Amino acid sequence: MLTETRVMGGEDITLEGRLFDSELGHIDIETADGEPLFIADGDDYPGSGLLTLAGQHGESVIVMPLSSTQVNFMVDADGDAVAEIDKTVTWIEVEAAVGLA
Repeated sequence: MLTETRVMGGEDITLEGRLFDSELGHIDIETADGEPLFIADGDDYPGSGLLTLAGQHGESVIVMPLSSTQVNFMVDADGDAVAEIDKTVTWIEVEAAVGLA
């Protein structure tokens, strides 16, 4: 479920749901309680909030917008609660990596 709520100065976005792939299994997607993604008026990308993607075997990706231009990804690829990858990139780089740019 995607909920967009108009707030002073922008929009709060909350997500909660599950994606399923017959080969890879499921991925749960949710914004943290009290930390919706916030997109300020005039910005194209979230500047704050916390989004978690969790696989069925404990693997996860935490997506944390640092500003309207940068986002941090912490990847726990093996489900041991330790991030093997902790990388900050621009939102433009994310768009290019997923083929949106």
